[in-house]
Amino acid sequence: MELKFPVSEVGKNIHAEILFYRASDSSKDFATSCSPDSTGYCQVVSDKFVHGVYKMEINWTAGADTYYSEGVINVN
Repeated sequence: MELKFPVSEVGKNIHAEILFYRASDSSKDFATSCSPDSTGYCQVVSDKFVHGVYKMEINWTAGADTYYSEGVINVN
């Protein structure tokens, strides 16, 4: 999975903590972290993903600023 951070924040030492929640089976929940490349993209690779729907919560910082984002993904 690939995450794209805002261009306006690239170059501000971005770091993200990402939580993946699987509502149908909490034993499949997991957390990971990433820091994007110079273009703002971050690859999330995990062998912990299984087919199904996950809620994704991202807590991230860019310099001194802190942000929160969330979404839902479907892993096929």
